[in-house]
Formats: sequence, C-alpha cells, structure tokens
Amino acid sequence: MRNRDAKFVLPVLLAVVLLGGWACSRLNLPFISAPPATEGLHAEAPSATKTDAAQPLYTGPPPGAKYAGAEACLECHKVSDDPFHGTVMGKVFSKNPRTAEERKNCESCHGPGSLHVDAAGEAVETIITFRKGAEPVEVQNAKCMGACHTKDVKRMFWGSGVHEARGVSCTDCHSTHRPQTTKAILTRPSVTETCNACHVEMKRHLYERSTHPVKEGKMSCTSCHNPHGSQAPAMMVANSINDTCYKCHAEFRSPVLWEHAPVKENCNTCHAPHGSNHDKLLKTSLFRLCQSCHMQGRHQTIAGGPDRFFMINRGCADCHNRIHGSNHPSGPLFFR
Repeated sequence: MRNRDAKFVLPVLLAVVLLGGWACSRLNLPFISAPPATEGLHAEAPSATKTDAAQPLYTGPPPGAKYAGAEACLECHKVSDDPFHGTVMGKVFSKNPRTAEERKNCESCHGPGSLHVDAAGEAVETIITFRKGAEPVEVQNAKCMGACHTKDVKRMFWGSGVHEARGVSCTDCHSTHRPQTTKAILTRPSVTETCNACHVEMKRHLYERSTHPVKEGKMSCTSCHNPHGSQAPAMMVANSINDTCYKCHAEFRSPVLWEHAPVKENCNTCHAPHGSNHDKLLKTSLFRLCQSCHMQGRHQTIAGGPDRFFMINRGCADCHNRIHGSNHPSGPLFFR
C-alpha cells in the first residue's frame, strides 16, 4: 500500500516544484542575494617601491656598453661579501687568467657593464644576471658552454640532450658565486641532492629495501647518467643501458653459449635500477617476474602435483640458477 501511494505522491511534488520555478521566472520575483563581492573594496594605486615588476629580457649588449673592468664591479660587490673570489673559477679569473676572455673577469660572464656601473647598480637589463627568467636560457648557456667550456667531451651532446630541450640552464645545477661543493660548484651539497631537486620522484627510491649505494656516497646519479647529454637512452654514460651496467657488473658482460634473451636486451627488463622493495632490485617478486613472460601452462608445477601457479618455494632460480646465461653444454634451461 505504501509503495502504491508513493508512486502517486512523487510525481505530484515534482510537478509543483517545476510550476513554482516557472512562475518565479515569469513574474521576476525578487530574491535575497548576497552583496556584491566588490562592495567595500577600493582600488589602490600601485606602490612606487614595488620591485617584482617584470624586467625587459636581455637581447644582447646595448649600444654604447663597454667593459668597465673588475675594479668597478668590486666597488659594490666586495671581495669579502662574495664567495666567488674564493672558488677555483674566481681564482683563475682574478689571479691567473689564461685567455683574453678570462682576463675580463666578472664581465667575461656578465657582459660589458659600463651602463650598469654608470646607473649606480641599476639598469640590470644591460648585463647578463643569470637569474631565472631574466635572460633567455640560450643566452645564459652560451656564456658557459660557448665561451669557456667548449672542449669537454662530456658536454659534446648537450645540444641533443633532454635537459637542453627542456630549457634547463647551467645555473639550475651550478652556482659560481655561492657553490655548495668545491667540485663541480653545485647548488646543493651533493650530486644526488642537486638532481633530486627536480627529479623528486627518485627520492623515495633511496629508502627502499634494495638500492644501489647512493645514500652511502659510493655512487651518485652521474655514475650512470650524463646530465650534459648523451647519445644513449636516458642520458646513460655508456652506449646503452646494459653497457652502463657492465661498468660495475662486469661478470655479465662476456658472451655465453646459452643466452637468456631479456638479459642481453635490457637489464631493466627485470631490474629497477633506482630501487625496489624486492630482492636484488627486481621489479617484483621472483616467481611473478618470471611468469610475466613464461605464462601459465608450461612448467609451473609442484613436484608430484598438477600444473599450478605457485612453484616450489616460489622461486624459479632455485633450479634455473644460471638465469643470466650459461656456458655449460647441457645448460639451455639454465640449470648449470
């Protein structure tokens, strides 16, 4: 009885609501509404001391700009206040310049600064400041790699590297004035911390159960990757992922009589090089890893039992222990 009454009552209520809304819209009845959001607000004149206004992009030395000399720079940028003069680069530029470009000292990087000096420290758009967004990245990087760092083989492939393509500047990783490391004048205390400033997703891998000895300081990101560019995938330091792994794991480099194809193709097929919660940097537990290729229905059995998904001790390598390849004449199944 109740269900039958509800079938008649609900349509009637819906019709009343719809008719009421239609009547209000036709009669333009007033509604109570909140005051306008702008009520009580007053426009204020922009502050004359505001310093975060957009600066014009540097397009090159302006007409009339000349080299003022390091002495003019040091009138404001005191030696005692700027750690640059104690770095290797600062000592080379100020005490033992090797080229005409290095003899320009500060202006070898920042460009001719006479207009900046004449303006008592203003007119910063007339020099290269190396601040993010102040100049095009190409201009900043050209000052580093186009003028001085030209002969280093490790930077040969910068132009085709991922970092260059994504607009990374030299000063995103290196700091000439306030370096945190003596070697490579990095912006942070170590190579790993510098890389993790952008590649934040890699931080968690350092604390997983199975990792490379990066936290211990025995390795760093640059042990495998060349941040300045490479012909190999993922900016590897060698020609391929496997060749990079073989630099440390040399025992797997040599040819074998019976090859395990995934092993020779790519170590990362089975291993997660940045870290894993499974043994030996495996991507997942051993039996599941093997069965991601060796599907059910072939051999996965327990002794004396029917074909099953879980194998004895859940470990293929209990029997197939030469899984990286075998040189034994009777080793096509990697038993020996």
